[in-house]
Order: sequence, then structure tokens, then C-alpha cells
Amino acid sequence: MTLVSASAVLLSGSALAQAPAPPAGGEDLAEAERLFYEGERLSQAGDIEAACDAYIRSWDLSPRGAALFNVAKCNVRRGKLATAAPQLHQVMDLARQAGREKAAAEAEGMIREIEPRIPRVRVQVPPQTA
Repeated sequence: MTLVSASAVLLSGSALAQAPAPPAGGEDLAEAERLFYEGERLSQAGDIEAACDAYIRSWDLSPRGAALFNVAKCNVRRGKLATAAPQLHQVMDLARQAGREKAAAEAEGMIREIEPRIPRVRVQVPPQTA
């Protein structure tokens, strides 16, 4: 009997789709930074949905770890744990590559917190009979 974890397949596919884009140009970088800080302001004002949209647009323009970390946190707040998990794994990897162990540890802690709450599907395939 073969067991396949559908969540593992979905998570690894999502992580591949989140691969970093090429570096942003000067205008894109400035707009990404503006959107990031707009997201911070909106988050502090309690407008989580608008803040999340700003973080996502910031990430799209300039894929930096801080923006992705905030996107992942938004997805956790929205209850989109299966979306947030691969984002947090990517944040952890980016932070470690940059030597930012504190950020990596924070992402890893969030991963440990949410992964047990992610629904899982197990598919059992009966053995073939010859």
C-alpha cells in the first residue's frame, strides 16, 4: 500500500511558484518600498486586508524577505495556513542566506506553530494485483 501526503505535494508546488523574481529596477524598488511602508501604516491602523494587499504588491515589485514575511503573516491572520507555510519556509531560507538568524528563527517558530493546524489529506492506493 502506498501513502501519499497531498499537503506535502501542494506545499512543495507552492514553494516553487514563490521563487524570487529578478531584482527590481530603481522605480520599482522605490514603489515597492512605498507599498511596504503603506502596508505597515495600514496594519497599525487595523486595516489588515488593505495592508496585506500592499505587502503583496510590494513583494511583486521587489521580492525581499521582509515583504514576504508580512505577506505570510497576513495569510496566517486570514487563516490561509497552507499558503503561509511555504512562504514562511522561503522567508526562513532567505534569512539564513543573508545571515539573519533571528528572522530565520522567527519564521521557523511560526512554521512550527501553524503546520500542525494545516489540514492533511492521505490517499491510500491499494497494491496492484497481478
